[in-house]
Amino acid sequence: MPEITKRTYSEVNSDSARIEWARVIKDYTQNRENIEFSDTWSTVERAREYWSTAKTLTDFYCNILADIPVFPGSRVLDIGGGPGNLAIPIACLGGEVVVVEPSKGMVNVLCENLKEHIDTRITVIPKRWEDVSDEEISPPFDIVLASYSLGMLDIKEAVLKMCRASRSRVYLVWSSGITAWESIAYYLWPRIHNTQYLSLPKSNLLYDVLYEMNIYPNVISRKVLFEEWFATIGQAEDSICKRSMATASEQKSIVRDYVNHEIRPKCDGWVLGRYVTRTIFWWDITKQGKNEILQGNKGEQ
Repeated sequence: MPEITKRTYSEVNSDSARIEWARVIKDYTQNRENIEFSDTWSTVERAREYWSTAKTLTDFYCNILADIPVFPGSRVLDIGGGPGNLAIPIACLGGEVVVVEPSKGMVNVLCENLKEHIDTRITVIPKRWEDVSDEEISPPFDIVLASYSLGMLDIKEAVLKMCRASRSRVYLVWSSGITAWESIAYYLWPRIHNTQYLSLPKSNLLYDVLYEMNIYPNVISRKVLFEEWFATIGQAEDSICKRSMATASEQKSIVRDYVNHEIRPKCDGWVLGRYVTRTIFWWDITKQGKNEILQGNKGEQ
């Protein structure tokens, strides 16, 4: 009998997941009138609103940090770190953090927050991850982290760049299943814009991308509560109107009806939210074989 040569998934179906990822990101952006993922919180007002919500989600972010061991003196690269949800507590634990954040609004709010944490070691690079040079971030890092910040078109090159920047571990935090916002958008978007809402790619596709790259990550999935807190129902209505791009009075009326039906009283305010599934993919670059990963994807460097 002739010898049978086994072929890897990557050899059989090379780059199909990467291509599908880019397609889904493009469709998501066009669905939102060509507003890119990183521009969602581009204004200081929107970024402050995000930070106000984040401060009420302590358990949600502590849950992430519980799965990412950080030690005093660790150098951490936080990609898409926003207003400091993870960077600030990591720095307070003794880590040295470099935050790469493209949104002007988020950078402004992060810099405001750092005034309250002047003893922490946090450096802010106001750029897209795709545009940052090694000279600006000074690798290598003990931990490279991207938490809910994977809206890049070329996800494969973005991950390779993370591998090159790490001397130990890489962590990608992403969504599995419907997010709290998507549960709202799936209802409102067709009624407001007369078209279905298109979501970002999910963790199953991200896993396929990593598999194509010969990266076989550890996987941690947890069901966690994600609730946004609002001081008043009116504040909730305004926030959802902005995110759902409801500008006409008829559109705002649809949002108002939805919010009043779904919102719940809690902690001297009001909440919207649900349980969501959060997945962390992580790998140790020294055990996976950094050179093998980079050489196996050398066409992308």
